[in-house]
Amino acid sequence: MTETNKPTHRRRGATTLMERVRESSPIRAARIAELAAVFSLEHQIHRAMEEAQVSSSELAARLGADKAVVSRDLSGGLSRAKFQRIVRVADALDCDVVPLMLPRDKRKRKEQLVKAFGELSGARPRTTRTTKQLP
Repeated sequence: MTETNKPTHRRRGATTLMERVRESSPIRAARIAELAAVFSLEHQIHRAMEEAQVSSSELAARLGADKAVVSRDLSGGLSRAKFQRIVRVADALDCDVVPLMLPRDKRKRKEQLVKAFGELSGARPRTTRTTKQLP
């Protein structure tokens, strides 16, 4: 890297959508970051802790872990955690973890989300012309 902290090589291809949004509208970029944070694993765990009225000390006790480990987990340490660790934290908070892979196609994504939400909530699945029933 040069003295100006810019790479000496040129990047192939165009900028990403997020880079273009950040450059064109900092307010919009901040809103996207705020919404993305709501779906972060740490945020969801904090929300579950608040609802269950469980402190980080209590969570550490339930997990049989050191409070420092739980503090690290809640501060971004779960980003590299194994799935089993996330399941243990969820179990300690009497929650379920629902892994969900979604198609990138917007129509298919919406169909799958509606179906998954219906299954999770116990609602009867609605059949439409565009929704395919899976076995």
